[in-house]
Amino acid sequence: MNDFKKNSEEAKKHFLLIRHQIEKILYGFLVSTEGPGITNDRLDAAGIDSLLTCRRTGGLYGVALRIQKNCNYRSFTVRKERESGAVTEHEKYISAIQNGCIVPTFSVQAYVDTKNNTVLSGGVARTADIYDYIKKYPEEINLKQTGSYNIGLATFIPVFFDQFREKGYWIEVF
Repeated sequence: MNDFKKNSEEAKKHFLLIRHQIEKILYGFLVSTEGPGITNDRLDAAGIDSLLTCRRTGGLYGVALRIQKNCNYRSFTVRKERESGAVTEHEKYISAIQNGCIVPTFSVQAYVDTKNNTVLSGGVARTADIYDYIKKYPEEINLKQTGSYNIGLATFIPVFFDQFREKGYWIEVF
């Protein structure tokens, strides 16, 4: 099995592991948009990994989803820069807002234990609130960089669940 197919299978397994919790929090039905296809490619360009149909409002919402394995930082991590120069989630979001384009309504960050196939923690918040926090509280942000063991270095903006909630933002932690 090639690496792309293996990673796709693993991502699908992790998505299914957290899907029920997200649906319960957001009171809806979540569908992954990962995979090939014109619509999926367009949604990915907007930073949307899943779509949620809300049972309460009947609305359709874009969801940004990030799942990290075998760690538990209890934070949203927004990729700010890549060593390769590839466009990051941060750049996509800022550009989309400036150009009046579609953006994810909600962001989900989850941490899973691959050995035991369990969820360690996760958070759900409004994406606009995460970016508002980043803008309003730069003194709370300590940029993190991936280690040399990762393929391609990247810089992340961590937004810790507890600090986010302490500033009065809505967040559901699971």
